[in-house]
Amino acid sequence: MRYFRFFCYALFFLIMAIVLFGPKSCRRRIWNFSIGRLFQFSVADRIGEFGPAALERLQLPGNRTPDALRLIALKEERLLELQGKFLPDRSWRLIKVYPIRAASGVAGPKLKEGDGQVPEGIYEIESLHPNSRFHAALKIAYPSREDIEAAGRDGRASGCLGSAIMLHGSGGSIGCIAVADPDIEEIFTLAASCGTGRVRILIAPFDFRLRPLPVPVPGEPVWLPERYRRLKQEMMKQE
Repeated sequence: MRYFRFFCYALFFLIMAIVLFGPKSCRRRIWNFSIGRLFQFSVADRIGEFGPAALERLQLPGNRTPDALRLIALKEERLLELQGKFLPDRSWRLIKVYPIRAASGVAGPKLKEGDGQVPEGIYEIESLHPNSRFHAALKIAYPSREDIEAAGRDGRASGCLGSAIMLHGSGGSIGCIAVADPDIEEIFTLAASCGTGRVRILIAPFDFRLRPLPVPVPGEPVWLPERYRRLKQEMMKQE
């Protein structure tokens, strides 16, 4: 019993040392897996923690936050564009471009749970996750209705398409998109400001604005060329 008590004390002090003095990303994960389970933060809590610094880094025109957000994730280029609409101007304006730190899989859509693919298409943002293991996160609304309909056409089970696809801070990726912690702070702050209902993310294998669409290849889903065509249309829109 004495050794067990000593082990518990040692583990507690180790956790506290990492939380207090370890790398920021490591501190957040250790906190969330241990003591943080007892203290859940709200979106407002996290905005109070890093929101002002995030807005200062962004240096938005007139210190106004956008009324809508569009994120464009490019797999091959490993870049994430953040665009915004600032009323009364109805056009999309580039706010910032972030390097993607991690994104598993290869070019091509996500077809089933466990395939390690990042989805491709046009997606809403379902919710904000202030208690993410990876600092903070936006949950991508995958599978979309379009994904479910495509699965039906292919004969794939709609309940086995995967879920919990996130845009999050530093860490690994199994179907998710990871950026640096300061970057997710900026995106999270603006998404909270304009509301998730006014945020979309476009995920493409490469920048369709600069190159022709991929040539269809045998064995790929029959619906993929049409999805890429509509994805390119959406990427090209200025309003």
